[in-house]
Amino acid sequence: MKILFIYTRAIFIIFIVSVIVAGCQKEQEKVEFEYPVYTELKEGMYLITYDYDSMALSKTEYISFDNGDLVIDPNYYQTHDLKRGDVIYFETPADFKSHHPENNIARIIALPDEKLRIKKGQIYINNEKLKTFYGKSLAGGLHKKEFLKMIKKAPGTKCEKECLNTFKSTFDFSLKKTLIPNHAIYVIGDNWSRSYDSRLFGTLPEINILGKVMGYAKP
Repeated sequence: MKILFIYTRAIFIIFIVSVIVAGCQKEQEKVEFEYPVYTELKEGMYLITYDYDSMALSKTEYISFDNGDLVIDPNYYQTHDLKRGDVIYFETPADFKSHHPENNIARIIALPDEKLRIKKGQIYINNEKLKTFYGKSLAGGLHKKEFLKMIKKAPGTKCEKECLNTFKSTFDFSLKKTLIPNHAIYVIGDNWSRSYDSRLFGTLPEINILGKVMGYAKP
């Protein structure tokens, strides 16, 4: 699968669209997002600066330069079970480090021993449709139909055939039924067009989890 951040024009369009999405929510299907909150930095936790837009929805979610650094709890899963929907900080698998960030964040989609299938951007867990905002492919907080319509209306942008096909291939990403191994998970960032995650490197070993993202650090 081609990843959109290698296309300069696609990057430009993503940023233009993200600016105008907030004022055009009528074009979007009703989706109940879960936004990160401000939280206290407690003993044992640490901060990271994260300036990638891999988790951006309709605003600049999880981006440090707009909202502050992120609080990571490295000990969270010593006393809590892994949970679908958790946003985690993880180490990139060794075979993929040379051309990608050493560490990243993404959302847990599938858990150990679950059967995962993705059909044209729709996620299925154990043959059941995942009915939540992150259960279907998103870019800039929009689903495929709304996003492509937005591109056509965005002032000053021009997304030609190759550009459109690249976006469509992201929204239509499919994965045949896969059994998640024991001690592994499957992660995807909320902004599918800008996220480096399991769609590229496969399942993520639990040992690569560096901690849970608790939210933004309180100012």
